Amino acid sequence: MENYLHDTQLSTVGLIFFTGTWDQPINVNITNPVLLDAGSNVHAHIEDSIKLSVYTSGRSTVAIMNAGAGSGMSSLSSVPIFDGERNKFKEFKCLFLGYCELQNVVEGLTQKKLSDEDKKDKDKLASWNEYNNKCMGLFKMKLGPLLQHFIKETAKLTWDALIAEYDKFNLAEIFEWFSVLTAVHIGEGQNPTNAYNLIQTCLVKLKEEQIEIADWMISMILMKALPGSWDTFKSQVFVTAEKKEDFAVSTLYSSIQREWSRRNLSPNMALIS
Repeated sequence: MENYLHDTQLSTVGLIFFTGTWDQPINVNITNPVLLDAGSNVHAHIEDSIKLSVYTSGRSTVAIMNAGAGSGMSSLSSVPIFDGERNKFKEFKCLFLGYCELQNVVEGLTQKKLSDEDKKDKDKLASWNEYNNKCMGLFKMKLGPLLQHFIKETAKLTWDALIAEYDKFNLAEIFEWFSVLTAVHIGEGQNPTNAYNLIQTCLVKLKEEQIEIADWMISMILMKALPGSWDTFKSQVFVTAEKKEDFAVSTLYSSIQREWSRRNLSPNMALIS
């Protein structure tokens, strides 16, 4: 089945996996607090109503989420309750850290216990207590009932315990993102922006698992995504790239964008030029 990238107006910021098979590109409309998942795999928490563009690759479908979706990270409800399912931890970690950063309390997750000498400094003690207590409160609200035993004496010890237990190598997730990455396809006449953004998002997800792909290989993936009508363009690129360093994905993407713009000039614009 051919892969689709539909609704190019939305930017690629977060991705949500669905299972199932669709014959055509689709829009998904989400209204009010809901968790989207593939089986039990939750990849995003969305509030309010939003239309998502969808990229279909075999049985895996990725929805490209608008950056402005829902009430945003300023709302505590944007952080889901973590119930111990390992495949949900990375999303929980990302949203939990993002919320702590916006609330300016992320230091509570990294600060060590104060020394007896530092405790004598009232300002240091007050600051330490504020960061620690706020993060501890978040843990009590956002860890499920069966995970409350992870809550330790301090926020840092609690966070370290969660990271040690759940932030581990996940081959299944790596394969999922790699499959999406290598299946990216740009349809005839489609703006290549979303395909490029999808590639970048997959690379970020792979990097979270300590998987990095050489820049020139990413360029190969982007070239492979181009439709057949771009074969002449591909040949020109291969002729001009004398070494791997000449095949930077950022440079290639700029060339693709220029070529796409040239091909999609309206007749009136073409006459004016």
